[in-house]
Amino acid sequence: MSTIATDPIQSTSSATSVIPRERNRLAPRWKESFRPRRLWGLAWPEWCVLSLYSAIALITLRFHEPWADEAQAWLIARDLPFVKMLLQVKYEGTPPLWHALLWVLIRLQLPYSQIGTVSAVTMIAAIYLWLRYSPVSWLVRYIVPFTFFLQYQHAVVARSYCLSTLLAFALAALWPARRRHLLAIGVLLALLCQTNLFGFVLAASLAGVLWLGLYRDRRQRPVSGERLQLWTSTLLVIASACVAAWLAHSPPDVSFTGTNSLSRIPLKFWWDVAVMNVRLCLLLTFGYVELGVLLLLAVAAWLAECKQRLYVAPFAVMLFVTSIVYAKSWHLGMLIVALLITVWLGWPEVQTLRSRTWTLVLSTMLVLCFLLQVKWTAVAVRRDIHEPYSGAKAAADFIRPLVGTRPIFGAHYHSIALLPYFNHNFFANQPSHSYWAWSYNDTSDVNVQTRRYSGPAIVVLGWVSFDRELLPANLVAQQFRLTHRYCGHLFMRDGFSEVSCYDIYERN
Repeated sequence: MSTIATDPIQSTSSATSVIPRERNRLAPRWKESFRPRRLWGLAWPEWCVLSLYSAIALITLRFHEPWADEAQAWLIARDLPFVKMLLQVKYEGTPPLWHALLWVLIRLQLPYSQIGTVSAVTMIAAIYLWLRYSPVSWLVRYIVPFTFFLQYQHAVVARSYCLSTLLAFALAALWPARRRHLLAIGVLLALLCQTNLFGFVLAASLAGVLWLGLYRDRRQRPVSGERLQLWTSTLLVIASACVAAWLAHSPPDVSFTGTNSLSRIPLKFWWDVAVMNVRLCLLLTFGYVELGVLLLLAVAAWLAECKQRLYVAPFAVMLFVTSIVYAKSWHLGMLIVALLITVWLGWPEVQTLRSRTWTLVLSTMLVLCFLLQVKWTAVAVRRDIHEPYSGAKAAADFIRPLVGTRPIFGAHYHSIALLPYFNHNFFANQPSHSYWAWSYNDTSDVNVQTRRYSGPAIVVLGWVSFDRELLPANLVAQQFRLTHRYCGHLFMRDGFSEVSCYDIYERN
C-alpha cells in the first residue's frame, strides 16, 4: 500500500491525488451543498475580511499626511532621470525597486496625494494571497490582516515594505509547487532583493532553504527542464543580489549611514549587547519580551515536531539582522512578515497527534500576539484620522502664498517633506535639487546661506523629537524669530515613536 510523502521538498506521489478524489466520490451529497462557494478562490468570510481590510486602509489614507521618508523617495523619483535616480539611491542605502515603481507612476501622472494608494493597493494584493493560499488555521488567517504592521504601517505609510510583503507572500503561494515554478520563484526572489535591506535578507534565507531542500531531496533528481529553470533562477538571484549590494553600498562622501554594526563593540560586551538588541526587537514587535520568547520557543518546538526545521531560517535570520543593524521601530514589520513566511512554509500537509497538539499551541500563541497588535491598529487608525501624522502638509499650506515674495530656506532633512506639494523647488539653499542629498559635498547649509542675505527671509526647520541641534540659537542670533509651528506624531502601537514638527522662522 503506497503512503503519502511527508517530506516538504518531495513531490506528491500518485496515491496522493487518488485519496482525495475517492473521498469526494464517497462524500454525501448534502455535505456538498453546505460547502462555501468561492469567488476567485475566496469564500464569503474571506471576502468580508479582505473588504474590511481594504476599507480601513483606504479610509485612513484620506486623513494621513505623508512625512519626510515618504517625500524623499517621491522627490528622487520625480526630479531625476532613471539612471541618475539609480545612482542617487546609493546615498539612501537601499535597493531601488520602490523608487523605480514611483518613477514609472509619476510619469503616468500619479499625484503626490495618491502615494499612499500605491502602498494600500499593494498590501491589498498581498492580503488576498494570504487569505487564498495560506494553510494556517482560520482564526489566525482572519486576524493577521488586521495586525498593526500589515494593516497600518505597511498599507498606510508609503514605503518599500509593502513590496517586500507582496513578493514574500507570492513566493509562499508558489512554494508547494516550486519544482514546477522554479523560474517564477527565481524572478520573485530577484525582485525581493531589490526592495530593501530586510527584503534582501528574506530573499537570501528563502533561496538558501530552496537550494538546500533541493539538494537534500536525493530521491527526485530534477529533470533537464527543471535543471534549466533552476540554473536560470539561481543566476537571476545572484545577479540581483550583486546589483542590490552595489546600489546599496554607501559612497565615500555619504553623510548618513543606516548601519549600527556590533563589530564596533568590544568583544567582551558583544554578547550582552546582542541579547539586549534581541530583547528590544521582541519588545517592539510583540509588546512583551516574555511573549516574544514564548512564541520563539513555540515556533521552534512546532517545527521540530513537524520535521520542518529548515523553515525556521526566515524568522531566525531576520531576528538576527534586525538586532545588529540600525532598525527603527517601523522596520520591525518585516520581522512579522518573516514569522508569517516561516509558519506558512512550515505548515505540514499531514500531521500526527503530537504535531496537532503543537500546532494548537502555536496557533494559540499567534492569536495572543496578533490580538494585541489589533489593538495597536485600532489606536493608530483612530489617531491618524483625528490627529496629524506629520505637520508637513499644514506647513506647506502656510508657505504657499509666501513663495516668491521672499527667500525661503529649508533646514535639516525633514524640511523636504514640504516640496512634493509644489511642482518646483522653492528652497533658496537647494537650487539644484529638491531631495536631500545626504552628501558632505552638499552646499545647502542654512547658516551659511542666511548669513549671505540680510533682508526679509523665512527658514523652515523640520525636525523629529529633539533633533534640532543648535540651529535655532544661530537663527535667533541672525534676528529670526519663531512665528509658527506645525506638528504631527508618527503613530506607533499605543502611542507614537517620534514627534514630526515644522518650525517657521521669519526675519522682517
